[in-house]
Amino acid sequence: MRHTLLYEVDLRTIKKADIDMLERDLRDILKGVEGFRKMPHLDKYLRSVDGLQANIRNAKNKLYLASDTLDQRSTIRGRKLFYQQLEECEQCLFSAIQQFIIGP
Repeated sequence: MRHTLLYEVDLRTIKKADIDMLERDLRDILKGVEGFRKMPHLDKYLRSVDGLQANIRNAKNKLYLASDTLDQRSTIRGRKLFYQQLEECEQCLFSAIQQFIIGP
């Protein structure tokens, strides 16, 4: 998903259907993350389930805001706001990734 926002898609071509798909993916991920609580030795792999969920929820909310600004993209201000929301979504996803513990 992060690569979609960063590299693989021209942000000028994003449509509501694209944002809806990403939002559905984030909702599915949130459901799956809840299952992490039952994992033994979770603290070896993940700093905080709550922190991970909060970051994903924040990313989802940024997508909602981006969706709300889609019809304002005809103005420079509207485009800036739209791109800003997508960038903030990306930052939330990066923060979510940082919740995982990598290495020994």
